[in-house]
Formats: sequence, C-alpha cells, structure tokens
Amino acid sequence: MQRDGLNPATELSDLSLRASYKIALKIARANNPFSDGDFIKEFIVEAAELLTPLEVKKFSGISLSRQTIAWRIAGMAADVYRQLIDSACKFIAFSIALDESTDISDTAQLPIYVGARERTTVRFSTNETHSEGYQLAKSS
Repeated sequence: MQRDGLNPATELSDLSLRASYKIALKIARANNPFSDGDFIKEFIVEAAELLTPLEVKKFSGISLSRQTIAWRIAGMAADVYRQLIDSACKFIAFSIALDESTDISDTAQLPIYVGARERTTVRFSTNETHSEGYQLAKSS
C-alpha cells in the first residue's frame, strides 16, 4: 500500500532516517558520547526480536553508528545556527547575557541568553472603521 506517492521501501527509509535524527537529538541533549548510538541500536533490535519478530529488519535499518550520530548532530547544529542568523537579521535591538559556572562534577558550563526585539511593521487599513479607531487613539 502506498501513501503520499511513496513506495513502502522509501517510506521505511524515511521513517528510519527520522528515527535516527530523533535518537541523535536525545544523545546530544543528554550529553552522551556519540558511540552510544551503537549501544542503543543493540537494545532496539533485541526488543524488536522479542516484540515484533517479523519486523526486526525495520529496526535494524536505523543508522546509529558513531559517525552517523556525529553527522546528524552537526546537521542539526548547522540548522539551528542558520535559523539564529535568519532571526538576527530582523533584530532592531538585542542583549546577550553569559553565565559561566560549573556543575556538580566541576565541569564548566556556559549558558548564553539572548533577548531581542524584531522589526514589526504597523500598517493602517484604509477601511473606515480602522481609520476611525486610529483617529480616536490619536486624539486621546
């Protein structure tokens, strides 16, 4: 059965790719080593063998090697950077705060906080009700 014009192999490949990105994001957020992907994959495949033996191939197709996890995280980081740059182009004012500290294991942490105000365009309609509202606000 095909959905959205994709054949089942393409759909499975797309789902495996999405799963790989989701797991890579979890690894990055947990600050775990990239090699944990191989370890996680072992558990996923073993669980699939017990729970859905006919569909083990679907789970073993998820790419979680150390190199793949590194590529996924680098790709997501580049996307976040691009989004930040795109947003920053719209800033009319901003402030940055840095807070260097150490955590309980004496590891340095550097949170960076950015506050910004973007350009906004205010347009008044030629519609009479809007014009009247503007005149009332202006005269008050």
